[in-house]
Amino acid sequence: MPLLLRARAAALLVTLASPVAFASAAHAATPEELRAREAYDRGTAAYDRGDFATAARELAAADALAPSPIALQAGLDAALRADDPVIGMELLDRTARLTPSGELASLVQTARARFAHRTGRVRVACGAAPCVCTVDGANVESRAYVRIGAHAITIQSGGRTEQRVIDVHDGETIDLAPSPAPVPALPPRSGLSPAWFFVGVGATAVLAGATTWSGIDTSKQHSDFEKLNCAQSRIACVNAASDGNAAQTRTNVLLGATAVVGLATAAVGVFLVRWRTGAVVSVGLVGSGAGASVRTSF
Repeated sequence: MPLLLRARAAALLVTLASPVAFASAAHAATPEELRAREAYDRGTAAYDRGDFATAARELAAADALAPSPIALQAGLDAALRADDPVIGMELLDRTARLTPSGELASLVQTARARFAHRTGRVRVACGAAPCVCTVDGANVESRAYVRIGAHAITIQSGGRTEQRVIDVHDGETIDLAPSPAPVPALPPRSGLSPAWFFVGVGATAVLAGATTWSGIDTSKQHSDFEKLNCAQSRIACVNAASDGNAAQTRTNVLLGATAVVGLATAAVGVFLVRWRTGAVVSVGLVGSGAGASVRTSF
């Protein structure tokens, strides 16, 4: 193992072991500190055999478990040797807790120049429902750096598993969230064509017009009958009365037919016609004087 790395390993072990060495009676190493030592040992062993990618990953894990400038510096060195911009950018973010100086400051400057414009970020945004996200098979709990380019995403939420591909650009942050649950499609409505309804509306309108005309004619004949002097011309009165009664009967029949056809049209429109989704149909008769009219709304 290079002398520099051996010195780093020794310094880290002293740093991590110091609570035990100096206060062993009152303090034992925490599980995080023990796992940090193990990760650091694996990292230094990987560094010694030239596996810099593994070394960077293990040293970064050691620093995450028990933050240490020694582990941070060694991990950044390994990330540069492995040319790993993802771990490199993560470790660069962690240097914000320090005031880098000496060799660490030199590594920070080199890493920023090397890894700039080579990563973006993904961020888990599950919302109210919990979800599990992976990027290229690796779990992401909150946010993580990723290389620019295409990545395979898997999101599990609410019993559904989605798979998609995202394309990450330099400096971009992409939120990973489940797609809204699909809304079940409504079954197609069966029924008559709307044309039948409009035929009924037309027939109702014609009958309403005829009823209106007949009512006006009946009213006129009644006025004419009242103007006759029946004492002098009984024949004229009989004829006028007969015509008036016939006009009144005709008006009543037309009014009844208009009402029947209008109500039938309304029933067809409401219960039998296959309308577009959300359509509301209203059909009614409006009486006015001696006649009637049809009102249709949607």
